[in-house]
Amino acid sequence: MTNLSENFTFGIEIEYIRADTSTVADAIAEAGVNCQAQRYNHMTQSFWKVVTDASLGYQSAGEVVSPILRGEAGLADLRKVLDAVNSIPTVRVDRRCGLHVHLAWNGMNEEQIKKIVARYAEFEDSIDAFMAPSRRGNASRWCKSIKSGFAAEAARENYIGRGRYTQDRYHKVNLQSYLRQRTLEFRQHQGTTDYDKISHWVRFLVSFVEASKQTSGASADYRPRSGSKAYAALREQVETSGGAMEYSGRKWKVTGSNGVEQTYEIEELNALHVGADTELHWHDWKSAQWKLKQDKLAEFWARHFDAEVDHIFRGVPSNVAEFLSIRAAQFAAA
Repeated sequence: MTNLSENFTFGIEIEYIRADTSTVADAIAEAGVNCQAQRYNHMTQSFWKVVTDASLGYQSAGEVVSPILRGEAGLADLRKVLDAVNSIPTVRVDRRCGLHVHLAWNGMNEEQIKKIVARYAEFEDSIDAFMAPSRRGNASRWCKSIKSGFAAEAARENYIGRGRYTQDRYHKVNLQSYLRQRTLEFRQHQGTTDYDKISHWVRFLVSFVEASKQTSGASADYRPRSGSKAYAALREQVETSGGAMEYSGRKWKVTGSNGVEQTYEIEELNALHVGADTELHWHDWKSAQWKLKQDKLAEFWARHFDAEVDHIFRGVPSNVAEFLSIRAAQFAAA
């Protein structure tokens, strides 16, 4: 297993029910971890804390909040805390509970944040697949989708300081935490006290953020602007990567950033899309059938550009990708 990058710091917030804050804090302290029960607050402490959480709607409920953690040592502390929490017979999570992860890194800046938000929005449907149904789309008011206006505004100049979405932290990616604490908060994961689920999610997020900071090239999950015409997902990515697509007499000339020019028949471009596997004429394809095929796009992109095709598990350790893929399959079969 690849060690968790030391270039990142992270913080964890674990919501639970059926135990008061002092009981949970005492159990963690007895395990040898510095922990205190406190009233609800947003202060970053040098120790673990257990705070009340009125959003859960229970008298005996709370949130276990970590100090700033780093690397494998931070995950080892997390395991010790979770063992203590799970030793309390009454502790449970339900669909109201969430798991929040804060990330920060050296050189963190707004341009990187914009890339991360845009890429998360592109892959939100894929991420939804390995989340509980209660945390998909807009199912939870505590972690709303970022696929529409949120992601669109993320690309605008001065967005983070002025965008209306920074006034509401209840999105799958919370930008308010960047303004207040200089962290990026991911709120989508369902509540859990399972170490494997939490640690794999942290490892995924760190890898996803790192890839997003460096991202270039094309994505099969790219979402074109609303009202776009045929081949929009392909054409927009070609143009933003320094290439061009020109139409002339049922043919398209594609020029890549590497200078390679090639003329494509309409049928050849159709073959890059999932709609080509249907018996429908391309005029009759629905929006979902204009989604690009990962393998065909990779071949096309390698021909015209030096950058690789993006995908959700780019840069993610194989064991983490496998764990999350299994989770998606389990949810799909349920």
